[in-house]
Amino acid sequence: MKDFLDFASGSIQQVGLSFFMSCILPAGVFALIQAFVLIPLTARNVPALTGLGLSATPPTLPNSLDLSGLLAFVLVPLALGVLLLGMNSFLIRLYSGLVWPLNVLLRSRTQLKRQQIMHRYGVLNDYRAEYQANVAALSRNRFSNEADLQQLKDNIQQIENAIRTEHERIDTDSMNTADNTNNAALPKNSADAAPTRLGNVLAVTAEYAAEHYGIDAATFWPRLYPLLQKAAPEHYERIGSQKASLDLSLNLSFLSTVVALEAALILVISILSGIRSDVPLILLIGIGGALLAIIFYDNCVSAAHNLGKLIAVSFDFYRGLILTAFNLQIPGDLHAEYALWIALAAFVRRAEPFYFPARSVSAADVK
Repeated sequence: MKDFLDFASGSIQQVGLSFFMSCILPAGVFALIQAFVLIPLTARNVPALTGLGLSATPPTLPNSLDLSGLLAFVLVPLALGVLLLGMNSFLIRLYSGLVWPLNVLLRSRTQLKRQQIMHRYGVLNDYRAEYQANVAALSRNRFSNEADLQQLKDNIQQIENAIRTEHERIDTDSMNTADNTNNAALPKNSADAAPTRLGNVLAVTAEYAAEHYGIDAATFWPRLYPLLQKAAPEHYERIGSQKASLDLSLNLSFLSTVVALEAALILVISILSGIRSDVPLILLIGIGGALLAIIFYDNCVSAAHNLGKLIAVSFDFYRGLILTAFNLQIPGDLHAEYALWIALAAFVRRAEPFYFPARSVSAADVK
């Protein structure tokens, strides 16, 4: 019982700290900017809102006797933090360029990324598909004579050599690229291309496990991550910290964008109304908000890149935890393991007993 309580307490503390750092902290800063800067600016520069009772002067900080002020000072950031937490998936999709109407406006950029993927990985993908088909045929071992078997083995060897050549070409192109880190990150499947750097970094992360082991990350990552808490607690905490860093940068970029848009709107209304005394300050806030939004977005992309590395390590070193939970073992042959994960994913998604890889699987089972 004590072990369970310690585990629960540690989990709550970890979640609470991550929530505070990534959601409540940026929400608190945003609320302070609204209360002490933007609301007074709005009251002075937007005559149409005069009747709403907005104060043209910044409020004073609540003291210990001002209960209502203290509650507002605590509850407003908390409410905004909860809102940011609920918007997390939406914001990730938004900054990945996958939310309407952004995906429509950036369609040409998505097409450009797909063309880049086809140029970089198109030949490699064709060789890989041919290689998988030949390996599956070899695993079936249905040959009428030795000559046909030898021909297939020769074909596999030729494809392996071609794949090596393609990898060398891709590595050379990457080294010649101006930025060969997360700016150049592109998934190998053109269907997964996104119009933004964040979207493509996340796509590369999602395809790593499938590319190396045949693991559907969307299916098995939610099953693997909780198992890491006991099996690899330090690695588990690093993943949580990196995800919190990503969320913090994402939320700060979003809130900075909101501040910049608010400043732009106030600026336009104040100029149209002939009130120009605060124009320099409004311009400074708008430009500063836009610059911070860009800086925090860059930090978000870097955090996503680092998180992807940690997730890749999780599948490299700890994927066997999932198989152990299903009372399975990692096969000694990588082609057989590839088929095992595909069969297990089919069982998880379709819930039919005959999909479960209870028998020994081989590359011939990959369909």
